[in-house]
Amino acid sequence: MQKEYILYIFLILTPFLEGLYFEYSFCISNVFLLIYLIYLVLKNKKLYYSKNVDFFVLLSIVVIYIFSYAVAIDKGMNVYGIIKALEPFLFYMVLLQLDVNNKEFVRVITISAVILVILSILALYQNVFADIVIENNRLGGFFGYANTYALYMLMAFIIMQEVKLNIYVKVLTSALILATLMLTYSRSVIIIGSIVIIYIFIKENNTIRKSLVISTFLTFVLYLIIVKTSFLHGESSRLSQISMQSTELQARFLYYYDALGIILKNIWGLGYDGYYYIEGAYQTGIYKVRLVHNSILQVALEIGIIGVIAYLVMGINSILKRIKRLKHENFDYLDLALIIILAHSLFDFDLSFGVLINIIVMIIYLKNRSSSDKDCFLLLGSDIGRDNLFFKTTKAGILVIVSCIVLIMVNIFLGVSAVAMHTGEYDLAISCYAFNTEAYVKKADHYMQLGDIEKAKEYIVYAKNLNSRNIDILKIERDIKIFDGELKEALKIQESIVELDRINIIEIEKYSNLLLEIIKKESYNKEKEIYKEKMKNIREYIYKANASISELAYKQKRVPVFLMTKTLLENEEDALKH
Repeated sequence: MQKEYILYIFLILTPFLEGLYFEYSFCISNVFLLIYLIYLVLKNKKLYYSKNVDFFVLLSIVVIYIFSYAVAIDKGMNVYGIIKALEPFLFYMVLLQLDVNNKEFVRVITISAVILVILSILALYQNVFADIVIENNRLGGFFGYANTYALYMLMAFIIMQEVKLNIYVKVLTSALILATLMLTYSRSVIIIGSIVIIYIFIKENNTIRKSLVISTFLTFVLYLIIVKTSFLHGESSRLSQISMQSTELQARFLYYYDALGIILKNIWGLGYDGYYYIEGAYQTGIYKVRLVHNSILQVALEIGIIGVIAYLVMGINSILKRIKRLKHENFDYLDLALIIILAHSLFDFDLSFGVLINIIVMIIYLKNRSSSDKDCFLLLGSDIGRDNLFFKTTKAGILVIVSCIVLIMVNIFLGVSAVAMHTGEYDLAISCYAFNTEAYVKKADHYMQLGDIEKAKEYIVYAKNLNSRNIDILKIERDIKIFDGELKEALKIQESIVELDRINIIEIEKYSNLLLEIIKKESYNKEKEIYKEKMKNIREYIYKANASISELAYKQKRVPVFLMTKTLLENEEDALKH
C-alpha cells in the first residue's frame, strides 16, 4: 500500500468524528497523525520540514497558544487550545513527508462526501440514527451542525469539478451532494451554492452545462422524496427569511459588536474558551454563545493580536504567491473552494471544525509548494537494510521519535479525559487530566445535589483555582456560603456573578434578595446603612444597564426587557423600612 493511502483514509474518515469539532476528536486526530509521522520517518529515514511562511506560521500558532496560558481565563482547559492548534501543524508535517497531487486529493474529498451523503440519507430513515444527523429539523449530518455540514458539501461539490468523471457518475454524485445541502436549510450556503452553479454553467462547455441542468433537476426530486418519506420533515420556512434584517444575521452583528469591545480591552487574548466565560460582562443583548461566529474575531479573542497578525501573514503570503502563479496558471476550483470556506468563516464558526482546517491547509500546501520543500530535512540515521523500517538512529532521530511518543501519550490522556466528560465519568476525567476544570465543576454540582457540602467545597476550590471567572463555579460557591450562613460572603460572590452576567434580571433579583436578608439580620449601624445604599443603587444600575443595551438587541428573537421587577421594587421598599 502506498504511503499516501493512509492519509486518504484519514481524510475520508475524519468527517465522521463530528467533523473534528470536539476536543477528544482533535486528540484522536493528533494521535493518528503522530503515529503516521513516526511511520513515515522510519520509512523515509529522514524528517522533511520547510522554511516557508506557512510552516513557520502554523508552528508559531502552537507556540502562541502555549504562551497564552499567561492570560488564559481558564488555566486548566487552555491545554485543549494547544491541542487544537497542534493538529493542523502535524497535518502539514505529514504532507511534507508525502507526494500528494491535486487529482488524488480531489478524488478523496469526493469519495468522502459521497460516503457521508449516503450514510446521512440512510440515517434519516432509521429512527435510532435520525437523531444523530437531524439538528433542529435540519440535516446536520455527522457534524451535528447544519451550516458547516452544508459548507463541507458545497466545498466537495466545487472541488469535484476539478477532475473529469464519468458523466453519469458526476450527475448522480452532484445531485446527492446538492440535495443534502438543501436539506441543511443553510441560507448562506444555499445562496453561495446557487452562485457557484451559475458560475460553473457560464465557465464550462455544453456537455457540463447539460449535466448540471440534469443534476439540478434531480436535486429537487431527491429533496422532495426525502422530505416526504424520511424522519426529516424540513424547515423550508427558513429559506423565505433570507434578508439582511433576519434575526440570525442581526445576532451575528451583535456578537461582533460586543466581541470588538472585549478585544480592545484584552489585546493579548483570553486563552482557549476565555470569551465564553466573560462575554456576559460585556454583552449588550441577551445571548449565550461559546464561539463568536467569526474566525478572525475568534482568533483575536483566544490568542490576541499576535495570533491575528500571524494568520494574516500566512494569508497575504498565499495571495501574493497565487497572484504570481496565475500569470501561467488558471484560477481553478481549488482556489474557489478556499475562498468560499474562508469567506463563510467570517460569519460562522466553520474553522472550529478540524476537517475544514485540514482542507484549507492541504489546498494552501498544494498551491504554495515548490521543489525546494524537499531540500530541508533532518537525516535521522542510516539504513540497516533495504526497505527496512528500522535504522541506526542519530540523536536527532531519537529526539524526534521520543517527542512524538510523548505527544501521543499526552493526547491519549487528554482525549480520554475529554471523552469521560461527555459520558459523565467525571472521576475518570480528573484522573486522566488533573486540571480538567469542567470535571471539577460537575463533581461539585453533583455533591451539591446530594447535599454533601464538604465534598462540594473540596471540588469547587480546585475549580476556582483554575478559573475564577466561571459563572457556574461562582454560583456553586455562593450556594455553599448561603448554606453555611455566610451571607455577606455570598453577597460578594453574587456581585461577581452580576458583573459576569450584567443583563440577567434573575441574578439581580438574587442579589437583591441576599441584600434584604442581610439588612433584616443586621443591627442598626453604619454597615447596615451601606447595605441599604447598595439596595438603592440597584435601581440606578438597572437604568444604566438598560441604556447600554444595543439597538441590535431589540432585533433578536429574545428581546431584552431590563426594568425594575415586582421583586426588586418590593425588596427596595422592605429594605428601607428597616
